[in-house]
Amino acid sequence: MRYNNMTELWTCVAPMNSQNTSEYEEGSEFPACELFKYEWTDEEAYEKGFRKPFATAYANRIWGTDANSFGRPITTDKIATFISDIYRSCFLIYQQDVDWNGVTTRRFGLQPKDLENATANPHNAQYYAFGPSGLENTTAAAGIPVFVSFPHFLHGDSRLVAAVEGLNPNEAEHESNLDMEPQTGLLTQAHKRLQVNYQMTDKSFPTTNPDDIALAYSACANISLLINTLNSV
Repeated sequence: MRYNNMTELWTCVAPMNSQNTSEYEEGSEFPACELFKYEWTDEEAYEKGFRKPFATAYANRIWGTDANSFGRPITTDKIATFISDIYRSCFLIYQQDVDWNGVTTRRFGLQPKDLENATANPHNAQYYAFGPSGLENTTAAAGIPVFVSFPHFLHGDSRLVAAVEGLNPNEAEHESNLDMEPQTGLLTQAHKRLQVNYQMTDKSFPTTNPDDIALAYSACANISLLINTLNSV
């Protein structure tokens, strides 16, 4: 009925908002948000440091199972699951039958349209999918610019693969999927393969005066003498 006491997903991005800063000692404690309370209003959750990862109630819904089991028998070609790693509920679609120790199971994977950007699939605008296709924008959920993809940018925009040397995406090694035994609705095999990408920007530092560099080297070379001199003052 609830996930971490939530019916709609919130993530902790400002833990210091939940702290009594007059009592908090930096370095001796790890800041964390309070345990989420179902009774909180949106304003109260925000004040405690929580944020919604996406733009709409539909995008933030917590729906489906955790993929360990589903209602049996599984006869549909689409099943719903909540994937906490990417902060969203998704439909998984049937891909193929798979033999598992002599038992025929059904393999499900993510829908290709869920990885498209908002230009190709306007429905994904609510997930802030305004960059290249193949990226899940988790910036609002994490509080920093973070994007999740399949490893090696599998199924992503070709520009992503071209921008990094050494990438070789292939479905056998880099796709995520799960195999379900249809009569029991139980999971038999799962491959969760994700790549976390951080936005990086170029930084430049001002040049240092050569005289200052020489002075610093001189001070370090004679650090013992400097300490003795200061101690004697």
